[in-house]
Amino acid sequence: EQQRAAAVDACAARDAAADIELSALCIETKCNLADGNSCGVNAYKTIMDGVAATVAEKERVYNQKSVVCSKAQDDAATTCAAAEQYSETDSCASKREVLGSKTSTCDHSSESASVAICSFGGDLKSKCADLSEVNELVAEIKGSSREDSLSEPDRQAEWAAVQRLTCLLEALRDDGDLSTEATAACADARKYPETFDYMAEAIAAINCDQQSFSFSGYSWIMGSTADQCSRSAATLPFSSGADQQAFPVCGENPNTQLLLGEGSELVKGTSLGEVQASQNYEVSFVVTPHQTRTGWANLIHFTQSGKNCCDEGDRMPAAWFFTDTTRLHIRSGRKDGGNDGCDPTEQLPLGKATKVDIRVAEGKMQVFYAGSKVCETSTYGSPTVPAGTMVAYAADPWHYAALATVSHLSYTRL
Repeated sequence: EQQRAAAVDACAARDAAADIELSALCIETKCNLADGNSCGVNAYKTIMDGVAATVAEKERVYNQKSVVCSKAQDDAATTCAAAEQYSETDSCASKREVLGSKTSTCDHSSESASVAICSFGGDLKSKCADLSEVNELVAEIKGSSREDSLSEPDRQAEWAAVQRLTCLLEALRDDGDLSTEATAACADARKYPETFDYMAEAIAAINCDQQSFSFSGYSWIMGSTADQCSRSAATLPFSSGADQQAFPVCGENPNTQLLLGEGSELVKGTSLGEVQASQNYEVSFVVTPHQTRTGWANLIHFTQSGKNCCDEGDRMPAAWFFTDTTRLHIRSGRKDGGNDGCDPTEQLPLGKATKVDIRVAEGKMQVFYAGSKVCETSTYGSPTVPAGTMVAYAADPWHYAALATVSHLSYTRL
């Protein structure tokens, strides 16, 4: 609109410059050359020269303003055409794509944070349960009325007797004092090692009475635009009870099936049971590579057909390490592409745990490492529509098992 208005103003200025106002020329219609005055030709010539100069200057200004007018009209037409095309192709599409990508990243970061929080909570609950057993055992050992192998008083008595005998033998060897008093004094100087003093310090470092913990990056605040996606800290109540979740965020998702909890080194042909298949899904696991190996090294393989490759339902999904690397090769079947997938370029670090998320939804496959997207393909507009259950392997029976540990493997129907 601004450029249209500018074009109107420029063309109005051109039109105004087109008008030339000339004063009336007073020219006599009859004269007599006999009078010797040449009928005033020289005066008329001077006037006409002035008029010609004025017209020439006016013409120059008019042409100049015409160029400005034409350019302004062209610019306005180009801008308006672009604006109409921009509107027709949806001006918000690129912004929605940015927001969608940011939202996905935020969601996965939040999920990764929740997994880390719940993993920490589970480990702490296990330590607290073990600590309770340790405290019970210590109480039994310190009991004064026991008559079995746990009796601490018996061990203290044995220690004292051995020390008295040792002092007596040392005195014989060194021609020392063999009296009862000297032997007792020597034995008393050798204090019984208070094992439980060290244990008490170690136990005190495990705080099972803490009521809450603060975490950075757990709670994600989503706005309506990509730049409003930010994270904030959160303080969560902790419960060490055996029949309670460690933190409120650790409640079970009815659409999520946990197939593997604590880590274990991969063994070829290990079945983890069946899962209910889904057209849209997310598979999450934590992998710690120990070393590379030659050939395709399998980590996980979900199959509905019971076969390796390469029809629909054979790989739903499956993941390997490329030969002699820790770079992931990820496949998941779709219509007209039973062996399609996405291969991140990054290699996973040896000896370090990395959380991997494989997500097939909204026509895309996306792969995340520790919540950050590392691979995406948009070829899943027609994904496989599975029915029934699948068998999950870690590792599968068709390939070498990767030399790695996998833990916290789960399958979520989206």
